[in-house]
Amino acid sequence: MASSIYRDNDEVKEQLRRSGAPMKLTNFMVDHPCKCMCCGYLVLIVLTVIFFMGEMYKVSMDGRRDYLAEYDPIVIDWDMIGLASKVV
Repeated sequence: MASSIYRDNDEVKEQLRRSGAPMKLTNFMVDHPCKCMCCGYLVLIVLTVIFFMGEMYKVSMDGRRDYLAEYDPIVIDWDMIGLASKVV
């Protein structure tokens, strides 16, 4: 019984040693914080450019929708339901 306790203890120590090993990502973040921050800002800038190039910010004035998504199948179905309710 005592030998199994010690064997488990050695396995736990080995697992703790492996989990405490340095990782490349965390070492990079500690060694180069400015590069990490600049990469984050670069991603935000790229997403903002995509947002504005796709004109996703325009407000729709002709319905109950907040933004233009007029070619989405769900929106087309919603518009058809609205038009059908006006006709009936």
